[in-house]
Amino acid sequence: MLYSSILKEIDIHRMLKIKPNFSAESIAFFFLCANLVVMTRAFALVNLIEFFLVCLFTTNRELRQRLFLVCKNNWAVRGLILFLLWIAISSFWSVATYSESLADLWSWRKLMLFPMAIVLVNSSERMSLMIKSIIMISLVFCFASWMGHFGLMELDRQPQHLLENHTTQGILFSVSALGILALERRGDFGNRYTVKLLAWSLVVTLVLNNLVISTGRGGYITLLTVLSILPFLYSHKPLRTVSIAVIVGIAALALLFSFSTPRAKINEAVIELETAYESDRRTSLGTRLILAETTLKMIVKSPFLGSGSGGFKHQYAKEIDSSDYYFLWQVVVSDDPHNQYLHVIAEYGFIGFSLLGVVLFLIAKTIPQQNLRAFSVFVAAIFVATLLNCFFNGHLSAFVEGRLFWIFTGAFMGIYFANSAEKRAYG
Repeated sequence: MLYSSILKEIDIHRMLKIKPNFSAESIAFFFLCANLVVMTRAFALVNLIEFFLVCLFTTNRELRQRLFLVCKNNWAVRGLILFLLWIAISSFWSVATYSESLADLWSWRKLMLFPMAIVLVNSSERMSLMIKSIIMISLVFCFASWMGHFGLMELDRQPQHLLENHTTQGILFSVSALGILALERRGDFGNRYTVKLLAWSLVVTLVLNNLVISTGRGGYITLLTVLSILPFLYSHKPLRTVSIAVIVGIAALALLFSFSTPRAKINEAVIELETAYESDRRTSLGTRLILAETTLKMIVKSPFLGSGSGGFKHQYAKEIDSSDYYFLWQVVVSDDPHNQYLHVIAEYGFIGFSLLGVVLFLIAKTIPQQNLRAFSVFVAAIFVATLLNCFFNGHLSAFVEGRLFWIFTGAFMGIYFANSAEKRAYG
């Protein structure tokens, strides 16, 4: 009796800082944030979290209804649904087996996070929490990377490959640096000088990791994008901001060349492109050039329908067999041209590419928002950097980069509709 009376006096919600109306929506949002954290290394856990998200949206009536409204009224979500349907339909003329086509469709499952994010992220506070989630995990890897670089910690991977791979690491560190500045601009860190100084110190730490340790050219592209778009976070005059952005972009490029690691990687890329046809060894950009050239030949033969879902590898093998490439590395069969746009056109034709293009246009149209400036600049950097990197990798469908893109663009649409003048939360 004594213990029961004591327990009655304890407010468990106050102890754990949980609101009494802790709902399925709150749990789903927690899983969405957790997804951003664990996607960096715990791939199996990502699948488990997304399974729980699907279960919550399926079993909870409110979430199910809100998701239905988003799918019904939001044109970007409609476009994604049509895109996925087209991938499924393309299996009928695909040269791949149905299991391969199904695996290809399954690889796009991260697109479901886009409408889920629209439903769950309906306030600036939630958007801030998501940005803090990606910043937190990036800082953990960043400090570990620095410690490994200076020999203070034994790592299971090289310091530049600690977070998935060197490109992903560079991308997340650059995005997180901008995230810190965006939150500071919003006033999330208060007005204390010491806190602001710490925030800027963390930004420098993340950026320097990209310049000193990172070897991923995709990370360099993202860093250039982040630095070029940074003036839009602080200036309100469009013409002046564009001029400053161009100057900052040129300065950022000079900054890259002033550090030995990125300078060496950029010079290496130029040499790889120049010697792609004469080199007897496989190189990163040389391979991409051969892949792009062969993929374009595939597209010419079937421009509107493509090879069908999962059919790229089979069609590529036929095309490479009839080629006149000399070196063995040039005739290796691949299932990925390392170019998102060519891959989509080659497999799903210009019809599939047009559907995806409409979705991207609708997202781009939503991003510029003066009343959500900090978030707008942050998401714009992710959007632009991802589209630029898609010329060299399939980042819209990649495991980490794809989730980063679809979660944050969906989240921004969520707070945009929640804060719109017309009070229309969905579509």
